[in-house]
Amino acid sequence: MRKELTAFPKLSARIDGLRQQYRDMRALEGQLAGIRAGGGTLYNHAIPHMYPYLEDQLQSLSALARSSLGAQTGQLYGQKIAQATAEHIAYITTLRAYKPGPDEDYGLYNPQEWKAEVDRYEALGRAIMSTLGNRNDAATALGYSILDNTTFGASDTN
Repeated sequence: MRKELTAFPKLSARIDGLRQQYRDMRALEGQLAGIRAGGGTLYNHAIPHMYPYLEDQLQSLSALARSSLGAQTGQLYGQKIAQATAEHIAYITTLRAYKPGPDEDYGLYNPQEWKAEVDRYEALGRAIMSTLGNRNDAATALGYSILDNTTFGASDTN
């Protein structure tokens, strides 16, 4: 993908920034899912396995952003962006509401650390949305869909 973006240095820098932010978010999803599950290496091992899929998504975003198709605007794209934003907010709300159940004796859960990690997750989401902007175009809508294509759900542990 780098070779394809040599003529587009600003887009290349944006894609690189988004890549790191999306990766950081996915790593946090794994960390939070591991805490909810009481530990286990599955959550740490799953994250790197999703990076090739993320690269495919970023390559699609890059190609769309460089094409006239990516600049097409429309109400449907705006609706997709609004839906992705709402789903992202709901994901964070679910994370914030988590508390171990009475039958769960998980030594990994620390309320202050949990809050700090969820705050970090939320900040990454805001940074991604800021980078993507809010134009109602196809490329922006695709970027928002990547935001909500999480590795782990906000409440499930498998």
